[in-house]
Amino acid sequence: MRNLPLLALSTLYEQFVKDYPQIVAESPTDLKASCDSKIGLWKDHKNSVGFLAGYSCPAATAFCITMCYTLFGQAAMDSSDRVKARNTWVLLMHLIDGNIEALVEQFKRLIQFSVDQHERKIVNLKKARLRSTFSDADETLLRRMVKQGPLWRWHWSGDVISEDHAVAIVEASCAFPDVEMAIYTRSFHLLDPLSARPDNLIVWLSGDPANLDQLREAHKARPWARLATIKDPDDITDSDFVCPEHTGKFELKSACAKCRICYRDTKIENLIFKNSKKVAQTYKRPISDGLAKEFHSIHHIGE
Repeated sequence: MRNLPLLALSTLYEQFVKDYPQIVAESPTDLKASCDSKIGLWKDHKNSVGFLAGYSCPAATAFCITMCYTLFGQAAMDSSDRVKARNTWVLLMHLIDGNIEALVEQFKRLIQFSVDQHERKIVNLKKARLRSTFSDADETLLRRMVKQGPLWRWHWSGDVISEDHAVAIVEASCAFPDVEMAIYTRSFHLLDPLSARPDNLIVWLSGDPANLDQLREAHKARPWARLATIKDPDDITDSDFVCPEHTGKFELKSACAKCRICYRDTKIENLIFKNSKKVAQTYKRPISDGLAKEFHSIHHIGE
C-alpha cells in the first residue's frame, strides 16, 4: 500500500506559530468545548471540541484541504476560528511537551462539563413540567435525553495529530463509559493506538476521492473501524447508505442527536456523505499561503 503523505507535528507547529502570532502571544492554557449544532439539543449545548483544519490534520488529502466544511459558512467565521485557534495552540503545546496526562485531564474536563450540563437540563425540564409553559416539544426533549443519554463528538473540526493525541482520546473516552462518542479520522497511521478504544467510542475512517486506496487497506487491516466516504450525488447508488441528514430525513439542527447511527454499534459499516457543492455566496476562509505550500509539497499539487 502506498503510504499516505503526512505532515509532521513539528511542521504543523511551526506553521501555526507563523500564522497565528497573536494566539502564541496570548498562550492560552485551557481547551474550550464547542456546540455542534448537529449534536446539540438546546442553545449552547457543549458537546464537542474543535481544532483548526489543516494545522491539526497531518493526513489531510488534496481534496479535504480545499473542501473541508469547516472552511465554509458559519464554521469559518472569525469567532469560531479564534476558538479553534486557541484550542489548537493548547493541543500543540501538550503534544510538543509530551504531557499526555495533562491533555487527558483537559479532555476529561470538557466531557465532564458536557455531562453535567446534560444532567442539569434534565433536572430543569422535570421541574418545568409543573408550569403551564411546558410544551409537547419540552416533553419530547426530556424523554429523549433520559432514554438516550449524552453524546460527545471528538473533533468537529481537525483530526488526530500524533500517537500521544490518540492515546489521550482513548483514555478520556474510557473515563465516560455512559457517553456515546464518535470520531472521524484520516489519520490511518494512528489506528493502532485508537484500537484500544472503549466500546462507547466509534471510530470512522474518512474517505474521499484522494485516499480511497489507503482507506480500503486501512479498513482491511482493522475491520473494527467503520467507513465514512464522501461521494458526488451523481455517484451514489441505491445500495449506498447515505447519512439521514443528507437525505432530508432529519433537519440539520440536532440531526445526530436524533439519529445516533454514528455513535452506536449498528450494522452499518459504510456511511456515505454527499459532497455538497459550495455556492459562490457562501463565505470561505482562505488557507494561509504557508500552510497551502506545505500540503502542496507533500501532495505534489501542480506538478
